[in-house]
Amino acid sequence: MDIITMKILLGLVLLCILATAVSANIELVEDVVTLDVDYSGFNDEYQETVAETTSAFTLKNTGSEEVITTITLTNLPADYVYTSKNITVPAAVDGVAGEVSTTLSIDVSHDENSGETNIAIIALSGSTDTATLRQVTKSMLDLTNIKVEYTNDQGNAETDNFDGEDKTFDLEENVQPFTEMSFTFKYRNLFDKDYDTDKSDIENIELTIQSDDDDIFDGSFEEDYDLGDLGAGDKDEFTVTFNIDEDADAKDYTFDITLRTEDSNGVKHKIDRELTFEVKHEKDDVRIIQSTVLPTSLTKCDTSFTMDVTLKNFGSDRQRYAALSIYNEELDINENIETIELDKNGNTDDTWNRLFTFTLPTNVKVKKYSLDVRAYIDNDEVMDIENVDVDIKSCVQNVPEEEEEIVVVTPPSDDTTTTETGTTGTTTGSGSESSAVTSAAVVHTIEDPYTTEDIVVAILIIAVVLVLVLIVAFMIILLK
Repeated sequence: MDIITMKILLGLVLLCILATAVSANIELVEDVVTLDVDYSGFNDEYQETVAETTSAFTLKNTGSEEVITTITLTNLPADYVYTSKNITVPAAVDGVAGEVSTTLSIDVSHDENSGETNIAIIALSGSTDTATLRQVTKSMLDLTNIKVEYTNDQGNAETDNFDGEDKTFDLEENVQPFTEMSFTFKYRNLFDKDYDTDKSDIENIELTIQSDDDDIFDGSFEEDYDLGDLGAGDKDEFTVTFNIDEDADAKDYTFDITLRTEDSNGVKHKIDRELTFEVKHEKDDVRIIQSTVLPTSLTKCDTSFTMDVTLKNFGSDRQRYAALSIYNEELDINENIETIELDKNGNTDDTWNRLFTFTLPTNVKVKKYSLDVRAYIDNDEVMDIENVDVDIKSCVQNVPEEEEEIVVVTPPSDDTTTTETGTTGTTTGSGSESSAVTSAAVVHTIEDPYTTEDIVVAILIIAVVLVLVLIVAFMIILLK
C-alpha cells in the first residue's frame, strides 16, 4: 500500500470521527412529547383523519457548528400520516448550547381510547437521542357539571356546583350525619352531529360511585348505574340520592366517581373524578329519628291511637336535660317529657324511645290533624321539629249482605194454559187471582241415523269386499 492510499484512508477515518463528534452534539431536551387529540374535530361523514399538532419540543446543539437534522417518527400507527421535518440547530456560542423549538403535525385516525397512550418514537438523524410521543385523547363523553345537595353540620340545606373539568373537588361545608345527600351529573356527547353516525354514538354509559368507607351509607348502596346511550351532540343528566348513616363516624370521606362508555366505532371513553367531604358531629345535636302513628288508618269510630317516638343524640356532648313535647289542641294532646338523659353519640345510651297512647275525643271531626313534635336540650332549647299527620276518616259502614233470590218453578197442570213461548200462563178455576208460572221449553231433537264411526266402518267393509272380488276374478282368469 503506497503513501497516498494510506493518507486517503486516514482522512476518511478522521472525517468519520468528526462526523460522530458532531452528531453526538445534537440532543432532544424532552423525554416525552405529547399529542393532544380531540375527536370532535371529525365533522364530516366521510372524514378519516383529523389534523393535530404535538406539544413544542426542543433540540439542543452543544457543538461549535450548526447542524441540520431530520426529525422522523418510528412505530407510528398505520392509519396516522405525518411528514418528516428538517431542522437547523444553531451552534453553541461561548459555551451556551444552541437551541431550537419545533412541533410536528400529524393526521390522526379515530382509533385510540381516551387517556394517554405512547404511539411512536421521535428520532433525529445523526443522533442516537430519542423521545417518546404520547397521545393524550380527550373523552368524547363530557361531564359538564356535578351538583351536590346536602345538609351541613348546622342543619342548613347546601348546594355545591363543580365544573366537570375539575379532577378533584371538596364540599364547602361539613356534612351532618343522618341526612340525605344527592349527586346530579350533567353530561354530553362531544361528537359532531355531521360526523358518521356509525362512529359517533356513545353507547352503554355506566356510572360507578365508590366510597372509601361503606359505613357512610344508611343501608345498602347501589354503586353501579346504567345511563343508556347518547347520540352525537346530545346531553342528559342523572341523579343519585342516598342517606348518610346515623352512626357515620366524624371524619373525611372520599368518593371515586367513574363514567365509562364506548362509541359506535369501538373506542372506549372514561372519566374519573374524586369528591371529598367531612362528616362532623356538632356539640349539641338531638333529633327525632322516629315518630310513627299506629294504626296508619284511623276513623271516627276509633277511640285511640299510638305513637312510637325515638330521640337520638348525634352530638359529641352528653345531654342530661333533653326533652320531648307532642301537641295538638283539637285532639286535646299536650304531652311533655323532661329531663331525658342521652349519652354522647356512639355510645349505647345515645337513644331514647317511648310508645304513647292518645285517646280520641268523642266529637272528633273527619279531617287531617298535624301533631307538633319537638325535641329539646336543657329542657327548653328546641333542637328538632317534626309535623306528624293523623288522618281521621269516616267510619266504615257495615253493609248487610244481600239475600240470594230464590226462584220457585211450578210444573204445568191440567188447569194451566201454556203459551207457545213457555213463559207465562193463566190459571182457571174458582179463584179470581192469576199467577205467573214457568214451564220448560219443549226441545226438539233430530238424531242422525248413522254416526261418523258407522260410516267409516261401512266404507272399510265395502273396500275389503271389492278387494276380495278382484282377487277371485284374477284367480279365475289365471286358471283358464
